[in-house]
Amino acid sequence: MSGFYHPPFKLGASQALDFTSTAASTGAASGFGSQTRAIRLAATAPCHVDVGLLPAADSTKPLLHINTHLIVHVSPGERVGAIKTSGGSITSADGRLTIVELI
Repeated sequence: MSGFYHPPFKLGASQALDFTSTAASTGAASGFGSQTRAIRLAATAPCHVDVGLLPAADSTKPLLHINTHLIVHVSPGERVGAIKTSGGSITSADGRLTIVELI
């Protein structure tokens, strides 16, 4: 059997982060709860994402494509920042990043 195994999670709080710029993002999303150990990210347009206490999304950060999701290990209090892509082979429109806390 191939593929990745994700341990079972319960769905926690969710939030949305609109990204409309290619300027560095400092993370508009609120901090994660005390029980959160992972998050699920999905976006309506390609974007670069960063996770941390003071996230600074820019074009060097991981690219999240549309029609995919990303599960990321986090610590309580961390936040997510996102910017749209520009230049290179992918340029995106404004979009929305959905963030679901996994507990």
